[in-house]
Formats: sequence, C-alpha cells, structure tokens
Amino acid sequence: MTVTTLYASADNYMSSWDTLNRGSENYIGVGEYNNHVDYIARGLVKFDFSSLGKVAVSAVSLKLYLQYNYTSNNRIQHVYRCTKNWSESQSSWTIYSTGNNWSTAGGDWNSTSLGSLSLGSASVGWKIFTLNTSIIQQMINGSLDNYGFLLKKETELNDSNVFGSSEGSYSPQLELTYTTVRGLRFQPIYIG
Repeated sequence: MTVTTLYASADNYMSSWDTLNRGSENYIGVGEYNNHVDYIARGLVKFDFSSLGKVAVSAVSLKLYLQYNYTSNNRIQHVYRCTKNWSESQSSWTIYSTGNNWSTAGGDWNSTSLGSLSLGSASVGWKIFTLNTSIIQQMINGSLDNYGFLLKKETELNDSNVFGSSEGSYSPQLELTYTTVRGLRFQPIYIG
C-alpha cells in the first residue's frame, strides 16, 4: 500500500452576493454568513491525478483547514463532485469560466454526497472528510470527469466556515491510500 498526499491544483469560492472571482483569495468560504440573508458561499477544489498512473484506491480523505468558524449551529457540510470544468481565475456564482454559465447559479454538482462532516462549534484546525472511494477511483481512471469538488452546507443558514486555500498557508489536501496496478505479462508458449 502507498499513501500519497496531493495538494489542491486549483481552489476558489463563489458568493451569492456578487459575481466576483475569488480564485486568488487565501481562504475558501462555505455556508451562509450569520444574519446576512442570502449571503451564501460555496467552495471549489481540484486535484490533479495525472501523477498517480494506474492505481487501485482503498481509502481517500479530503483535509481542509478550518481557519474561522462563524457558527454555533450543528450543520453538515458536504463534498460533491463538480460537473462543470470550472476555472480558478474565472469562476464565480454565475459562471464556471468566461462565457459559460452554471446551469444554476451557485454551481453544478452531482447530488450524491462524496463525504460529509458535522462542524457545529468545531475549533480551528484540520477537518477530515472520508470520501467515497469508488467515485474517486472513477475520477482517477477517467470514467468520470475530474472537475474537482464543490463544498456546500446542507442547510445554508447561519453556518459560515472559512477554510484555508492553496494561496495561503493551509492548502486543501487529498490523502489517497492505493496499490499500483501493473499490466499483465504473457509468456509465449512454444510448440515444437
């Protein structure tokens, strides 16, 4: 077994209150800012799997560093597979890249949660989401597009959290446990 940690190749967060791109921020906002109705943020994170080659994944963990917790509510945060190829330097609440709108403002994602965590009044530090190994395997193999992950609160009401981004000191991390898949070798049979 091999354990490898990948660091985010791109990250961003989208905010419902404007159409600014926040790909260069040193944090990722997720949830609704307390007492600000409709001030909702959702995060985007990508990892590059190209260095892995052919692998069989047995465990996957997404690690996000909680820098600030602005809620005492017991809220669930989900990690979803994003279904549009968003650009770190262009995406916002309304577009995933210049000239390309999300189907619905706030992002496009597959409705199956890859992993979740209840943060509530959690203290700052690393938070670990155990992800669906089968889906990540398909993203690595290419049978599902790897457009990264969308981070979203289940309720999006008075539940804002702020995580570190790759532009700051605490880049999102993806820890994978896997074995390398080697090709089969056939020996020729001589009949003589």
